[in-house]
Amino acid sequence: MTMQHGVTPLPSCRFLKCLVCAWLLLLLATMHVSTPQASAADSEGTRTLLVQAQPAAPSPTPPPSLLILPINRAKFLAGVRFDFRVEANHLPARPTTWEVTIAGKTPEAFFGTQGQVTNTSNNSQEQTFRDVTLAEPGVYQVSAKVVARETTLTSTVVYEVVLAKPLARQAKNVMLFIGDGMSLPFRTAARIVSRGMNEGKYRSMLEMDDMDHYAVVTTSGMESIATDSANSASAYATGHKSVVNAMGVYPDNTTDPNDDPRVETIAELVKRTRHMAVGLVTTTEIQDATPAAMFAHTRRRSEYLAIMDQYLHPAQSAEVIMGGGSASLLPQSTAGSRRKDHRDLFKEFETKGYHVVTTRTELRTTSAPDKLLGLFHLGNMNVYARFAHF
Repeated sequence: MTMQHGVTPLPSCRFLKCLVCAWLLLLLATMHVSTPQASAADSEGTRTLLVQAQPAAPSPTPPPSLLILPINRAKFLAGVRFDFRVEANHLPARPTTWEVTIAGKTPEAFFGTQGQVTNTSNNSQEQTFRDVTLAEPGVYQVSAKVVARETTLTSTVVYEVVLAKPLARQAKNVMLFIGDGMSLPFRTAARIVSRGMNEGKYRSMLEMDDMDHYAVVTTSGMESIATDSANSASAYATGHKSVVNAMGVYPDNTTDPNDDPRVETIAELVKRTRHMAVGLVTTTEIQDATPAAMFAHTRRRSEYLAIMDQYLHPAQSAEVIMGGGSASLLPQSTAGSRRKDHRDLFKEFETKGYHVVTTRTELRTTSAPDKLLGLFHLGNMNVYARFAHF
């Protein structure tokens, strides 16, 4: 059908008949579910039909389950620290049998420390060992058995522990540059827009296309194929899979998003084992998922204030921190603050030896402090207009 500009075709007669029939069916259906017992009289004496709400069906009780964290096929660098946890959920009663072994030994004997047994709910039990390590390379089998009344649960996972393969020449410095969300389709789009294409061939390649080494990694999470920035960045930082919104942790059964079992990040590792200084520079808020995943541990990426508290912890703090996100540091009395207290984290960073700058001029006039905190915006940095060239 050809349509001329400014002319709107009328709907066909058949279409109008179908529309009227659909409306009548909807009206009849509404009248059918209305009951005389549910009718009421309004102030003018007319009767109004009321639809009686039906009670929702009760949710089915989840079946008993047994979970070992870290999960099956987790891979560790020898010496990396992590939290080990076994939890049994939706039990009919408190367990009468609780057996956990690692390479044939009890966790207490294997790790050389005592764990903590908890009951997050009336029908659950957990055992957690914090800050443990697998020091020797190899394959480790972990088994658990829980018995509660007539319910018997068993689970087995396998961990692989590897040694780092040192190169002939050790790197003095390492730079990890992350383009948030920059998958292969976005690289292709950037190549087309910036370099152009002629007769099916790019006129030139991106600089990253000409690097000496090139690899592709997958970032699927424990419970989803597509992940968010937190889970993806956490995989980069720890080498472990987690769930959407989580960083540096495995999800447990507690409601506290900041007590989940942790896995040491690469930034924490090099600070602890090689005493290296670490810098964190971002165009987003420093509490945002991608930069924060280099240090923070939380089940919920939106825990900006808790993430800032972790930044102040010596084992998790970078020597250089620059980006946006000052809203999470300013006391609530300051305009733009998202805090609900009177803490001034800028002053707390200064107490810990940081030189603080908040403008471009202050940054340019800074010499070379041992520690630097530079926050230049309440939220994310505005970088698009300045650096867009089309």
